[in-house]
Amino acid sequence: EAEADLVRRLAEREGTAERLGAAREQLARDGNHTAEIRSEREEASSLAERARAAWEAASREAAAALARSAQLRAGVALAVNKTQTCIEQLTDAEDARSKARRALDEAIVWFAEYEQSLL
Repeated sequence: EAEADLVRRLAEREGTAERLGAAREQLARDGNHTAEIRSEREEASSLAERARAAWEAASREAAAALARSAQLRAGVALAVNKTQTCIEQLTDAEDARSKARRALDEAIVWFAEYEQSLL
């Protein structure tokens, strides 16, 4: 009976050792898997950080472009207004020149008629 008890204990010990070995192997696999997951998480975090930085840079560039666009639009509006004013001034000057030319032509005709009346 003592020998049977010893055999039973040895069998239990071998079973326990096998389970312990299997558990250690599983623990090693789980540890490797955990390391892989951590590595992927760190890579994803790094990618997300780079994407955030790129988005922020693009947002700043877009805001600057909008500001430049507003300045350019204001400059164009000013140039259009100035051009319109110059066109109006040119039209007024041409009208005044035409009136002055007619007045000069009328004065020449009048003077010629006056000269004829004096003879």
